[in-house]
Amino acid sequence: MSNDQRRLELINAAVGVIAELGVVGATTRRIADRAGAPLTMIHYCFKTKEDLYHAIFEHLTQVQFDSRIHVRPGVGLGLAAASLMRQVGAWTFNNDTYAKAQTELFMWMTRQSPDVARKIYAASVDVIARKLREGIRPDDDDKLVESLARIILSYGDGSVVHDAAFKDESIHMASLESMAEALEHLANAHRTAVQTQHPEADPVSLVDDGM
Repeated sequence: MSNDQRRLELINAAVGVIAELGVVGATTRRIADRAGAPLTMIHYCFKTKEDLYHAIFEHLTQVQFDSRIHVRPGVGLGLAAASLMRQVGAWTFNNDTYAKAQTELFMWMTRQSPDVARKIYAASVDVIARKLREGIRPDDDDKLVESLARIILSYGDGSVVHDAAFKDESIHMASLESMAEALEHLANAHRTAVQTQHPEADPVSLVDDGM
């Protein structure tokens, strides 16, 4: 087994333990037992437990998150925001172990190292903002992108707490759809304002993005 495979097994084991027992309960012994690995393997793959936690965030951002959400280029900011909201909401519901672990770990990080926590969250905002810009059209309001990215992430984070209390897919999906529609209308309203300022712009036909 390669070192990368060992690291991934330990990351997945740590995610499971943190989701169940919180950061305080995630001892290296429990993580090693969950991974079916000797305790020394954690120290071989990660210098400290904090290094393991950083690896979890990196895995969540790049593998579990960034590579799994997509926007059709040029679909328009409104449809892009709605599509991303639906995808993020679906991810938090269908990957609740990862979502819970991320929430637990992030709150721990805000207490231990606020500056690091801020950088980690900013990286997530950048991922969503980059995806939104892939869908943007010339008459969309680019100034709205970062606000939309933060709203999408904030709703996703909040839904983790909500679903921990009410694991009901129908409630989750109804709320999620309302939020997606609201973001689409918000972005489109800003685009209409831009068109008013630039009447020479061609009208934009809104079509389903196929997500």
